Amino acid sequence: MYKPSVSEKPLTGRKVLVILVAFFGVVISVNVIMMRLAIGTLPGTDVDSAYTASLGYGKEIAAAHDQSARNWRVDAHVQRGTDGGATVQVEAHDNGGRPMTGLKFQGRLERPTDKRADLPVDLAEVGIGVYRGSAAQVAPGQWDLVLEGDAADSGCSSPRAAWC
Repeated sequence: MYKPSVSEKPLTGRKVLVILVAFFGVVISVNVIMMRLAIGTLPGTDVDSAYTASLGYGKEIAAAHDQSARNWRVDAHVQRGTDGGATVQVEAHDNGGRPMTGLKFQGRLERPTDKRADLPVDLAEVGIGVYRGSAAQVAPGQWDLVLEGDAADSGCSSPRAAWC
């Protein structure tokens, strides 16, 4: 014979309401915390308009072909210091292997994941064909070195290029 179970504490409307409010309170609280963390670490957009950036892509390809035709060699080396800074040294040679002087280099240490952390590096000629600059307080981790060069005598300037 069937015997209904009798519980000591019956499930009332008030209990169901408390359970539902507690459940959704936890879910909403976790969502708010995750949203704040995501927005606080968002590096922003890399470009404002992908269409405009794509129009300039053809120019960068042509500049890369021009650079390749010159057959110049630009070697860059980044040395970390014990003080948290970094020193960038660039050596530029023409197609005959001769050092190139009179160039104007500017560099940036870029974080691949967060453009807000990019650090500028101004390079000055310290020897024949040798350019050096430094950046202070370079955090540990992955960095990309982007060089922009300008050959004053040729009037050539190319963004995001190692030489021109």
